[in-house]
Amino acid sequence: MVKSSKRKAGLEPTHITILMFTGVILTGTFLLMLPWAHKQPLPFVDALFTATSATCVTGLMTINVAETFTTFGQVVIMLLIQLGAIGILTVSSFFMLALGKAVSMKESSVIHDAFSSSQKINIKRLVRMVITFLIGFEAVGTVIFTFLWTEELGFKGALWAALFHSISAFCNAGISIFPDTLIGMEKKPFSDLTFAVLIIIGSLGFMTITELYERSKSRKPGRKTWSLHTR
Repeated sequence: MVKSSKRKAGLEPTHITILMFTGVILTGTFLLMLPWAHKQPLPFVDALFTATSATCVTGLMTINVAETFTTFGQVVIMLLIQLGAIGILTVSSFFMLALGKAVSMKESSVIHDAFSSSQKINIKRLVRMVITFLIGFEAVGTVIFTFLWTEELGFKGALWAALFHSISAFCNAGISIFPDTLIGMEKKPFSDLTFAVLIIIGSLGFMTITELYERSKSRKPGRKTWSLHTR
């Protein structure tokens, strides 16, 4: 009876997370291996390493992104960074909520584990807040970078570079599409400051940002107790 109930229970939330990340990494590797994704021969191991590094936002690279990948390849890397930083299931849950569908108990458990939260959280509210903050901060970063880089790169070039680096900075990915990475920013204090702010805010984590935002709007009297995660 015990074995039967375990079979019906299906995969544990942790196993689902591992499988989803593995699936995204392998899909990203396949896309990066496509002929129109890279400008020069790309060994499979480098494609796999790049996809893994982007999805796990480690910032490690075995190749130069600007010299190796086409715009399509860079878009793939950017999407992997975004998915890896906010969690694949968070994205899918957002679309489910947008379509009016409920988030299952197992999906809620996976999101709970992904955010390493020791407290009870409102999954629907958290998902909406994550997407809102994500789009908001990355959009502001994109606008600022575009303004700062248009003269040097032209509007289209600046817009693309701004979008990629805003996402990379906010997600703490440490990946750049500039040939010299960010070495060329040594004499651009406003660009450096924008990078720093995005990195710091992003590193706080969505749970902390959400709690800070909710507490700032709360009008309930009395002493406010912060969660252990935020402290």
